[in-house]
Amino acid sequence: MSNEARKDTTVGEIVNLMSVDAQRLQDVAGYLWMVWSSPLQIVIAVYMLWGIVGPSVLAGLAVMILLIPINGVLATIQRNLQVTLGSFICNGHDYYTQCGDARGNTRALRLTISLNWVQ
Repeated sequence: MSNEARKDTTVGEIVNLMSVDAQRLQDVAGYLWMVWSSPLQIVIAVYMLWGIVGPSVLAGLAVMILLIPINGVLATIQRNLQVTLGSFICNGHDYYTQCGDARGNTRALRLTISLNWVQ
């Protein structure tokens, strides 16, 4: 990291970015086995179903292949909505302040209840 970049960012921001990157790598490692496992499972399922229902299996396979682009479009829409709603809900520090206030109020309420119970 250059000295110019270090002047513009805080240690907390750097740690936050590194934490996000580490989490993404962990998520990828958890799903990497699907790259080889999913096609193998599909091939085995089609082979076994071919013995039971014959060429009708190809209709189900065609539907499954046609749903791949639709799934991609829906995932893009969901991601865009998540980004939009995320910036709307967590706008500034209001969200974190409200959560902190709620935790503080909950602690005060629990303390009051416990003190009343002891008396």
